[in-house]
Amino acid sequence: MPVKLPNNKTLKKAIETKAFRKSLQFLKGKSAALAPYRSLEDLFFEIEDHNPPSLAGVEKHLQEVCWRFRKTLYAHSVFIGGSVLDQIFYDRIRDPQVVDPVLSALTLIRTVGIHKPGLILYPLHSFSLLGIALLERFTSARLEFFVTEAEVCARAQTNSLGGTIEFLERAAESFGIKRAIPVESMEHYERSRPTKWLTRNTLLAVKAHVFSNDYYENHRFIILQLERASSLLFCLASLQGGFPVLKADTLFSSTRNNNWETQDIFHFLLFEPKAGSAKKLESRCIPMNARTIELAELCSVNVGINLKAWVHRRPLMERVCKALNAIEAGYRQSNVLSSVETVMHRVFKKIMQSLRYFRRSFRYTSGDDDIVMLAVALESLLTDSYAPGGGERLKRRAGLLLKGHPRRAICVEEIGKVYYARNQVVHTAEREQDVDVSIGREAYTLCLLRLVDRLPSLPQVAGNPIQQIIGDTHADPPALPMSSSSG
Repeated sequence: MPVKLPNNKTLKKAIETKAFRKSLQFLKGKSAALAPYRSLEDLFFEIEDHNPPSLAGVEKHLQEVCWRFRKTLYAHSVFIGGSVLDQIFYDRIRDPQVVDPVLSALTLIRTVGIHKPGLILYPLHSFSLLGIALLERFTSARLEFFVTEAEVCARAQTNSLGGTIEFLERAAESFGIKRAIPVESMEHYERSRPTKWLTRNTLLAVKAHVFSNDYYENHRFIILQLERASSLLFCLASLQGGFPVLKADTLFSSTRNNNWETQDIFHFLLFEPKAGSAKKLESRCIPMNARTIELAELCSVNVGINLKAWVHRRPLMERVCKALNAIEAGYRQSNVLSSVETVMHRVFKKIMQSLRYFRRSFRYTSGDDDIVMLAVALESLLTDSYAPGGGERLKRRAGLLLKGHPRRAICVEEIGKVYYARNQVVHTAEREQDVDVSIGREAYTLCLLRLVDRLPSLPQVAGNPIQQIIGDTHADPPALPMSSSSG
């Protein structure tokens, strides 16, 4: 997602709210009391152990100013670790020679370049790029899928570390990253860690403005970016059904030419700018020990992307990218950087949850899990709450959203089939309703795009905001209350 950090004057204005200025003035008045404590860790240990009167109120006001400083940068997709930002800002508060701590801190960040972009390298399995993979052995052709609008690219297995490094260098160039990939670190990871996926699996590269002090302090932002990139692949796969696939494209796809793909995946790689260097990236091999299940799900991308299809459908791909960029930014602002229960908070939370169920509908399964997950995704996307008559409501709202689309009738019909098949599976463990899940997924993606188009008109106060922006005037039965014992 393209990032352009505003100038320091604009950032300073956004940071300095009335509450922020009040807290900052209080803290600058305490600079003499703060002088003996060079780090925030030392300061908070002193407050916790001895609670000296000279430091009364310092912790509260520090939390206020540091969070506001972080939140402003995070809102612009620059994810410098909280421990790094807090220490930078604290150093300027305790220095009596610094007149403007905000401007001084922002200037330092730009000077050392820690706001500059790096990238995430993530392993995938079960994912394929449809094309004649054998051509890589005899020509300069590459099974790579660059989506510049989303700053995401995927690469078929390279079968060599050198090939992986070359892919990273091409990805960095396409992302506008001018720092060098740390080759020695890559060689070290291959020798010292279970990272066979570096050469055996499909690889996903995502541009990211990240700088960390430890492995996990930016984890929630990294996972959000990976969710957006993964959702992009699933949505594009859902929309390419009408494009002819040649026998050679599937026969020699990246999946069929890979006998060594592994699911022994325990790490992903993070490349960050090296502080003070305009030429180097630093790397981290991040263990998947935090939020493990989510990370494991994001590795599984059970679709194939037809490279030829998207050469001729760039406007549609740009639209999908724009929608997913808006969802990530809206969810981050309303749910991660704020805990206030607003209409935006509720709607973006539902959309993100809906996308998670949509991705799960692509899992390999011997039963009807795909239908159940797709039905849940549709209900989460198109309804505000549970009430009787869900199937007709989904069809009606999909029809309103897809008005004028040439695939409207078939998509609406398939949504109804998905919903009724889901009811049969859940309540009887048997299904009589025939469903074309591929059309159901296409219908979901088209509805998602149309719904996101309408989000700018979302009212600040609304009891049923999704119903309102879709324009459904039908009077539904009242939502059923949830008892404390209900599951």
